[in-house]
Amino acid sequence: RAWVVVESSTNNVEPTNGKDATSGNLKTKDQQRQQPPPQQIIEPFPTLYWLTSPLLRTYISKLEISKEFNVPKMEQRLRSSPSHLSQMERAHESYGLKRWELLTPADRANIEKRGWKGALDERRGVAGIRRRDCVKCLHAHAAHYLAQVAEKRGGR
Repeated sequence: RAWVVVESSTNNVEPTNGKDATSGNLKTKDQQRQQPPPQQIIEPFPTLYWLTSPLLRTYISKLEISKEFNVPKMEQRLRSSPSHLSQMERAHESYGLKRWELLTPADRANIEKRGWKGALDERRGVAGIRRRDCVKCLHAHAAHYLAQVAEKRGGR
């Protein structure tokens, strides 16, 4: 599902996990019970795939800060090659379609009711990106690519 649950407080005070926000002292159970419980706010989150391998995350982070493969350089390369741009457009399209397809009809109706369709529908690409000639972050694109390869092979 393309949802993230965000905890918030009903009285404009940050959740404290049992500590007094000003002094850092632990609150008694009675003091904790007097606080209203945090509300759950459901907000859209367009990312479907994350890299979970520490090795891959580290390697891609090094690429992102390198002089040759950082995001601006990758975008420059992308925009200068019609064939690469075409591949990226297909990647963004497949990502957006997959995200929308994974939602239940009730999820889709809720998204439309709340005015979030533009943030989560099939027109949004990798990690919710709008422009097809942009790279959101190399981690998101690598995770999407690896998920597609695994899916085509019938794996996880």
